[in-house]
Amino acid sequence: MRVSAGHAGTLGYMAPEVEWGKPYGTKSDVYAFGICLWEIYCCDNISDHLFKTKPTIPADCPKSLAQLIERCWDTDPKKRPAMKDVVVELEEMVKSEEWKTSPEDEHSTGGFGCFGPLFKNGG
Repeated sequence: MRVSAGHAGTLGYMAPEVEWGKPYGTKSDVYAFGICLWEIYCCDNISDHLFKTKPTIPADCPKSLAQLIERCWDTDPKKRPAMKDVVVELEEMVKSEEWKTSPEDEHSTGGFGCFGPLFKNGG
């Protein structure tokens, strides 16, 4: 794993270790990807919510996605999943019953934010 130091990145997506000027590596990208997952689910932009704490995950967020986002956002980079594991988890999620949307309403997101249309009826 390549480790760098110094500030790099965009505020809002920046992992704590990057913001604090500590060494960082690929797990910092996992943190940023967790922010992107939140943005996609919420159909929102993190730049509209610049704050010092992580954004709130909506209560209607599928449990599996909420847990993945939380793990991506862990303040300890060693506790964040590897990106390859994030990909595997996302692939498994879209196959699960939890991600299937209601077929009655073709415009329904099934409560899955911007993910709904992408995974209509399980994929």
